[in-house]
Amino acid sequence: MSFDIKKKQFKFNYTRPDLLSKAIKCTQVFQELGKIGYFTLNGNKIELDERSIKDISSLDLEADIKGLLKISNFMKKMGIQKDVDLSCFDKQSQRNLNILYSGLVLKKKVALNYNESKLLHLNIANIHIITLYSFLSDKNGTMIDIFTETPWCREGETEDEDYLDISIFEVFEPNDWLKIDNCKIDSVIASYQRLVDNKLKYEGADRTILKIVIAADMAEDMTKRELLLNWAQCLSNWNLKYSQNSEIVIINDLQIKSRVRKLNSKEMEILSNILVNSNDNYELCFGSSVLLKSKPQADLFWNKLDNETKERYKDFPIYTLYMKLS
Repeated sequence: MSFDIKKKQFKFNYTRPDLLSKAIKCTQVFQELGKIGYFTLNGNKIELDERSIKDISSLDLEADIKGLLKISNFMKKMGIQKDVDLSCFDKQSQRNLNILYSGLVLKKKVALNYNESKLLHLNIANIHIITLYSFLSDKNGTMIDIFTETPWCREGETEDEDYLDISIFEVFEPNDWLKIDNCKIDSVIASYQRLVDNKLKYEGADRTILKIVIAADMAEDMTKRELLLNWAQCLSNWNLKYSQNSEIVIINDLQIKSRVRKLNSKEMEILSNILVNSNDNYELCFGSSVLLKSKPQADLFWNKLDNETKERYKDFPIYTLYMKLS
């Protein structure tokens, strides 16, 4: 807002804020200003001239607000708390919003150029959403929110019954965990819990936990890193209770904690006991040595691993900690 001294008139230059939450409030206030024709400044009522009111009225603010609220309501529906950066909202964002809104909110069929069911990665501005497209026929299908309608999933050959029941979230890669904004960790845990409840053949949640920790190590933003480590810890708490491979589960749990704080004396004692009682298991000894921050011991057991295991471990988050030992 500026004031023309000669004409003794206020002039408005409205620029919409980039963040969705602020854009909604500011646009609504601006619309109301055009309706009532005045505002209060330092207790004084200042009326707008006809031209200013006409300029505001000429803007299609009602349509703008409707569009902004559609974005906001969709984000609330998806449980996304991250604010939308409207400076990143382009034509593709609008298309993705329309597809997701139609499929997930209105529960309509959507026509996409796919002939199979698949996980979709769709961006709305700076928001990254992962959802399931369930193919029906003729490039038509339905959208499924995998966090509220989590589908069942199997790994292996179902015909020969050589398979494992798994959580659908095991197919997520570290980069998926790093980017996703619509994650509900309680739903991830529930997808594993129902495997236990139904007494199905399954493995623990270690693979998923490790991928989330890898994502945390990749995160440049500290807030995102903390969120990912919190997700990993929540899932690890469940894993400690229900998994049978206790030593590996404990090491994975403690490597999460070691990224958040210094391990306490009780935790160090647990690692020492694993090290002492696992002489023939070089992988357990290596992991324990790394978390005990004993580089000579870690080097010793690393060198005892075969080359194939070493190559596999280079993708694991315990190796990242190993590389930081001095």
